[in-house]
Amino acid sequence: MDKEVIEDLLNNLNDKFDNESLLTTSCGQVLEYLSITIDYRQKVKAEFAMYYYVLKMLEELPLDMQGTENTPETSNLFKANPERKNLDEEQRQLFHSAFSALWETLVIWCARVLQSSMGSRFPDLSG
Repeated sequence: MDKEVIEDLLNNLNDKFDNESLLTTSCGQVLEYLSITIDYRQKVKAEFAMYYYVLKMLEELPLDMQGTENTPETSNLFKANPERKNLDEEQRQLFHSAFSALWETLVIWCARVLQSSMGSRFPDLSG
């Protein structure tokens, strides 16, 4: 698409919605938005990734964590294992910090996507 066409469209949108904040734009085939990398280099798809969150979590979380799952849901998701030890306070804080940072980003990103598609019918949850 021609750059002038895009700039003209953005100017028209900013003029029409001048009571809102100005639209911010980014150009390129690889963009960063809310700590999410969006890669448009392939013709028929876009790749969304959170590399920096994963790297940060790998740096901060302990190396002795064990266990894997292909999906967050399992058949025993809501069953407590009375033989499993609770995390100590340091591990609990570390897990809580890593998970809540990831969760907050995903919630804000989803809220902004919904807000942009639904307009003013969706409340602004970004803070």
